Amino acid sequence: MTLIVLLIALGILQFVDIGKYIHKDDWFHRWIDAVKRKNTVKPNDLTALALSIFIPSLLLLIVVIVFKKLSILLLIALSVLVLVYSFGRGEFNSVAKKYLVAWRSNDWSLACTYAKRLDINCGEVEANDWSEMNHRVTSVLAYRGFERLFCVIFWFLWTGIVGAFIYRLMTLYRDYCDDTEEYETLKKAIWFVEWIPVRVFGITLALTGNFSSCFARWKHHFWCGDRSSIWMITYYIESALNITRVDIDNPRCGEVELQELSQLYTRTLIFWVCFIAVVTIFI
Repeated sequence: MTLIVLLIALGILQFVDIGKYIHKDDWFHRWIDAVKRKNTVKPNDLTALALSIFIPSLLLLIVVIVFKKLSILLLIALSVLVLVYSFGRGEFNSVAKKYLVAWRSNDWSLACTYAKRLDINCGEVEANDWSEMNHRVTSVLAYRGFERLFCVIFWFLWTGIVGAFIYRLMTLYRDYCDDTEEYETLKKAIWFVEWIPVRVFGITLALTGNFSSCFARWKHHFWCGDRSSIWMITYYIESALNITRVDIDNPRCGEVELQELSQLYTRTLIFWVCFIAVVTIFI
């Protein structure tokens, strides 16, 4: 059933505008606000964070148990819907293509417009410093691709749709909250949740990219506990695409990196699906 749910969900992701029809997060934002308005929850009390994520996840678990007893078809339908909902928000391929158009036309203002869609602070980048901007865009897109798909799939495989759902609620809460303590708590919790998936993702990048270079970095930094997920993924991507630190200073390298990033992720996703299929069939 796991493979069937995954294939259907990926098909919907490919052919349906899920942002328009499925990724509706207002209910969760209203739920967070409602929990925080309760007199028993103080503004800076992390209880609000825990309840906001725990209660919807518990309700989903109950529904899963009920559907499992009623009908396998109902369970599959629910699993597909929740998995698609758990896939990440935001643009990936489209914004990368639009940014590349701006870069090729040397339109810094337009490039900053698309970079801001990725939550990049263009004020931190010197005007017309294309090598730095290209590298930042690539790093953000690399992480977005990971948290949008691969981390969700990882937790779906190991913990079912409830685990994938919890991961998405954590990221949604992080992006919505305006409390510094809550944000830092979620940031650390998400780093912890992503630690194993990042390592699994890194070894598969080695298998679908430049193996010797990526595997060497993967092995050397496997136990690293002081680097962010986005840093680690960028580090893996550079080696998988055979990009050196000298290359990064060349703006043209950023264009190549952005073009090949999508292809690398496509190969990696195909590898994951094929591996899951083999395991499902023979184990």
